[in-house]
Amino acid sequence: MRVLTYEAHNVGRLSEVKFDLTGRHLYIIGGKNSAGKTSALNALKMALCGRSGMGDDYPEISLREGEDEGWVKVELDAPKLTVELYLKRRRDGQVVEKLKVAGENGDLPSPRAVLQQLYSLKAFDPLAFERMDKKSKRKMLLELVGVDLTSLEQEYKRLFDERAAVKKECKRLAALVETMPQHDGVPDLEVSLSDLVCRRDRRQAHNQRNEKERQRLSERKHNEDAARANVARIEAELRALERELESAKNALDQAEVLTDTQQKTVDALEDQDVAEVTRQIETAEDTNRKVRENKARAAAVASLATARAEWKKLDADMQAIKDSQVSALENAKWPVEGLGFDEDGVLFNGLPFEQASKSQRVLISTRIGMALNPELKLLVCEDGSDLDEDTLQSLDKALEDNGFQMILELVTRGGDDDLCAVVIEDGKARGTGRQGGESQ
Repeated sequence: MRVLTYEAHNVGRLSEVKFDLTGRHLYIIGGKNSAGKTSALNALKMALCGRSGMGDDYPEISLREGEDEGWVKVELDAPKLTVELYLKRRRDGQVVEKLKVAGENGDLPSPRAVLQQLYSLKAFDPLAFERMDKKSKRKMLLELVGVDLTSLEQEYKRLFDERAAVKKECKRLAALVETMPQHDGVPDLEVSLSDLVCRRDRRQAHNQRNEKERQRLSERKHNEDAARANVARIEAELRALERELESAKNALDQAEVLTDTQQKTVDALEDQDVAEVTRQIETAEDTNRKVRENKARAAAVASLATARAEWKKLDADMQAIKDSQVSALENAKWPVEGLGFDEDGVLFNGLPFEQASKSQRVLISTRIGMALNPELKLLVCEDGSDLDEDTLQSLDKALEDNGFQMILELVTRGGDDDLCAVVIEDGKARGTGRQGGESQ
């Protein structure tokens, strides 16, 4: 489906224009700034696309200033249709629109729905696309082919930032572990200093009791010696004193019995090692410090292992997102063979789109527009002023080879009028002698 003729009256800045596009591929509209060139493009899209198709680009002021009525008429082929858009200003200043679509057998019902069934004109300007920055090109083309990577890219960035934080924490924990001492031969639990002191005190009390027993033995031995001396003295001096001697002997016998008993008690005594506990008390704080340091190091090692595991999981999640992006791009229906993406922008045959020549970029952008609009073979482009004649010729041939039409706006300077099918001056189209232009 292509455009045969197009007329507009009192729309935007236009007064009256008529274009004959029959057999034309590249149709250039020339004129000075504010002459009405963009209005000519907008009027055509208003009729063919409507508000839903143009979106935010739909003109806020659709009627020419000072006029109350206007219209746009477009003739299409295959099938042959006439599209008419009527504009009328009401008393309250609001502009109402009426669309008619007529076939060979008369007006068709639901005209906008009829057009939408026949084609879906994507609002794609190849020249505007070619001038976009890398990120904008990438975003626009992804939207046009129906691939939405926004949520995947946002999730990837979130995981990337989270992984960076975990990686930083791993480095911090690893450095901390390296600075922490590890002690061998140290118990798992800290030594109780109070328990050691109690043990030492009990042993000291025990030994003090033993010492008292030894003192008693010494006293017993001293008493025994005194008794013996007394017996000897009495025997030597007072043998006659039998009773006293007998008493002394009895005392001696008793002393010997007590001494033997005490000796057995003392012989059974065993002193406990106080020095050992004292040494443990002296080293307890150092031991406990080492236990605490070992526990702290073990906790840091555990935290490091946990952080490394989290880091590994985030790596896996990020790779899964990359795989999803690759899958989405592989399954997308690219409008031009050789197109692709990287993180920065659009690729063509593996190279950045921007590395192609100006002419190549324009032609590739045009091929994208063709692929996106296979039914209505029409491209509408604003501001082609920076295209040289060689590029325009290449563009015309590409359009002809693919059976497409392009209406191109050009700001004319000097002898540029010769490049144009029509030149618009103060809202009216003036033919230039090239095929397709009509004087008004």
